[in-house]
Amino acid sequence: MTQIEQFNLYWLAEAMTDSTKSAKHYYYDSRDRSFFYSKTPAGYDGVMEFYKPMGLAIKGDDYYELFIRLVNPYISNGGIIEIVKLDKIQKRNIQWRFLNKFGGHKYHFKYFMAVIDQTEEEHFVLDKMITGNGDDHLFLLWDAFKLDAIRMYVTNFAKAAGVEIDLSA
Repeated sequence: MTQIEQFNLYWLAEAMTDSTKSAKHYYYDSRDRSFFYSKTPAGYDGVMEFYKPMGLAIKGDDYYELFIRLVNPYISNGGIIEIVKLDKIQKRNIQWRFLNKFGGHKYHFKYFMAVIDQTEEEHFVLDKMITGNGDDHLFLLWDAFKLDAIRMYVTNFAKAAGVEIDLSA
């Protein structure tokens, strides 16, 4: 996996596990083969802001073009698809699939209980628990599993939307 693919997968993991109540919305522009996100003002009152994955604001002509392609109903999304956020149940299922591979791990019960308590607002609860301190091996396995799960979800979603997401761009 290249560093660009890895960055994109981490960004997607962050985007897909963001709270469904968040004011952020995440997108993929299939024409430009790039990711971006928007912040919608509270109560939809004010200017929509666009940002590149690293948090840099998109302004000027690039902003205007994205805005028109995103909101104009006559151009049928202009090659832009919204990245679907995982709900609490989907987040739990991914983490349970991982934990079921390692039933004998000494912290298995503690991790399993944390996943049960997973809230809608949290990203993957295992990200906070498996930190690499003392459980380095499990940390590397979780990280690889999580990125593979995100890749699978995004690939399937993109196929259903009729778009191919290029993670290497």
